[in-house]
Amino acid sequence: MMAIRAGADHVVTCEANQLIADVARQVIRDNGLTDKITIIPKLSSTLTADEIGGACDLLIAEIFDSSLVGECALPSIKHAKQTLLRANGLVCPARGWLKAQLVKRDVSRFNTTEPIDGFDLSAFARFEPPGVYVNSDDPKLSPIGAPVTVIEYDFAGVFDLSPCEIVLTFETSGEDFDGVAFWMGLEVAPGVIYECPPGARSASHWGTYCLLKPASMRRGQEDAVTVRAAVDVDMFQAWFDFAPGNASQR
Repeated sequence: MMAIRAGADHVVTCEANQLIADVARQVIRDNGLTDKITIIPKLSSTLTADEIGGACDLLIAEIFDSSLVGECALPSIKHAKQTLLRANGLVCPARGWLKAQLVKRDVSRFNTTEPIDGFDLSAFARFEPPGVYVNSDDPKLSPIGAPVTVIEYDFAGVFDLSPCEIVLTFETSGEDFDGVAFWMGLEVAPGVIYECPPGARSASHWGTYCLLKPASMRRGQEDAVTVRAAVDVDMFQAWFDFAPGNASQR
């Protein structure tokens, strides 16, 4: 509806959930835009240009998760560019990336290695994730040093979806930290940037993933910290862990 208000001649939108698609049609009727908007109750990745009346001029996508690569977002954008968009069509957002930064935060969570309400649940400790999700505007979350880019995708150009592993090195200068925060960013249009970095003043429904510092790493004794990031778009996930040899970098 915003696209029509902004001047689009016609909008085709996909919604795979039939119930939501039906309600969306009602909303469009309620706003008098039935002749301007077509809702197709299918995944966009199953569509052809003929089904939507020919190639489009603009692709708008907002199916991102906090790691950028989840929700099948990148394969969906690539398919739409190749199949549903004109050769000179525009993509919004135009770019996306993951960034990382050392942070301080006293993170509390369930410790399954200790009895809980009198029960021994330590067998579940092997499933415990190495990090936690926190809000970017959490006042207890303090960034340390400069952020680094983990990976970047140019949605408007050609982008590779092959699995990859990236090694990141953070200089600490001996300053203590509690973990490494990872977050996504988007260039919605030239010069229009959305990010949810740690310490951001505004709230966001996209969170920041914080990889917690292992207990084996000595407090405030590292000059540099190495983190490995593995990105697999086909599995819709990005993984992070501290590389071996971080116990003491002095």
